[in-house]
Amino acid sequence: MSAAATYTLLEETRQCHEDIERLERLMVREFRKNAVTYREKMEQNYTVSKMMGMIQEKSAKLVGVYEDAHGEREEDIARLRGDRVFENYYRRVEGLKDFYSGGGKGEVMIQGYEEECDQALRPVVEVDKEFSGEEGLGRYMDVMEFYHQWKELHQDGDGSYMDYVKGLDGGHMEAKDALSKVKEVGKYTKYLEDLSGYLASLYERTHPLSDWKEVKATMLGDFEAMWEEELKASWCREVFGDENGVFDLEKYSSVEELEEALGAERLKAVLVSMGLKCGGTARQRAERLMSVKGLSRAEIDPSLFAKGAKKMVKKSDGDVSLDVLKTIAWLEYHVKYMCTKLLEKQWKATLDKLEKRQAQTYDEFVADMEAELEEDRAEDVFADEDEQEDEYLYNPLKLPLGWDGKPIPYWMYKMHGLNHEYSCEICGNATYRGRRAFEKHFTEPRHSAGMKALGIPNTRQFFEITSITEAVNLWNSLQSRKSKLQADNDEEFEDEEGNVYNRKMYENLQRQGI
Repeated sequence: MSAAATYTLLEETRQCHEDIERLERLMVREFRKNAVTYREKMEQNYTVSKMMGMIQEKSAKLVGVYEDAHGEREEDIARLRGDRVFENYYRRVEGLKDFYSGGGKGEVMIQGYEEECDQALRPVVEVDKEFSGEEGLGRYMDVMEFYHQWKELHQDGDGSYMDYVKGLDGGHMEAKDALSKVKEVGKYTKYLEDLSGYLASLYERTHPLSDWKEVKATMLGDFEAMWEEELKASWCREVFGDENGVFDLEKYSSVEELEEALGAERLKAVLVSMGLKCGGTARQRAERLMSVKGLSRAEIDPSLFAKGAKKMVKKSDGDVSLDVLKTIAWLEYHVKYMCTKLLEKQWKATLDKLEKRQAQTYDEFVADMEAELEEDRAEDVFADEDEQEDEYLYNPLKLPLGWDGKPIPYWMYKMHGLNHEYSCEICGNATYRGRRAFEKHFTEPRHSAGMKALGIPNTRQFFEITSITEAVNLWNSLQSRKSKLQADNDEEFEDEEGNVYNRKMYENLQRQGI
């Protein structure tokens, strides 16, 4: 059908209204389906979500048509009245005759018309493309990337990937002191922004029908209340030494007094929180801080500001340094809120999976993942609490969970050697359950970093050496043996006939009387 003949603006408007009504009926039909498995529920939610998006697009288009900014709708209506109304009418009739004549090109569909229209409007949903393989259609979290970022920031801390996931429910609030966080505010803030962004993305992908803006507004309101009640005083007390969050430079009359009262680390924290450069010695930091005494932010020399400080710290009429602390506290609260409330089931499921992996071989792990993806064996991970049967697992020995989510048999627990614990002083007295995990840890980055800190290469000679004293003694022994061997090879002797030998060969020939 030609555009002139059929697709007037009024026809397009009517078509949009019809599509909206069809989409609403399709959404009702979709919700009436009994989605049993987890995959079916996810596909149902994504289908309805896309239909809602299509309704919003068509509604926005209709709003533009009815506002009629360019007068097109008024012109289209004018064609239906006036002196040339019959001329326009017959012209459209001729166009319709031409379209529906010849070769069945314009064949009118009566039977199955409704089904054809519904099928054309139904969106195509591919849930698998929304999640990574490790996320398992949104059943689990995939935070390995952020675990490596955390280890770079927290090099002095111990803990495996499982320990890191366990600590996410606290949002790192207790992991480091406030001064350490402010000292590394750039990297730490970037890490928290990436992590909170991933968690928000995971929530949106697992809850396509939820309004993330509304959820975030609720979360922000809870944080504001907690900030005023307790977090603000705690942060300000640790960083500034004052619960009001105001660092009073007026109390200090000289650079020496400021340096002695605060020290290098607190000086750096205060400078960073104010967006100023924080390098140099303690004296240089104190001089830089004293130079801004009595000045507003606009009056401070721009060369004193750190690179990117204006982007990191939002401008306001209040104390700028307090905004830095509030930003860090908000991001930590964001992570904690997501893991303990919005994504609690995914967080717990991830911990269960990591615990289960400790007792699995690689083949068992691959088979378990394939079973989850193909058979939807974990279909009730996100079912409502009232839909789940409360099953109490009797596990007094705290045995690892097997592939079925239940504690493994005790004989298997002993067969894998999980009843034996091995500690490693080089790894910060970390404990490993089972011989397999203990032997594997000697090649992991954590043990290598401990050996590197001692100035010892992580070679085969130090395999199963867990004591720092033993490792140092063995290293000294190897070094002395190496120096002695090198001396024996480098020192040369000459016999009566002028033949040159190394020390070892010369002494052997001398003992033989040659």
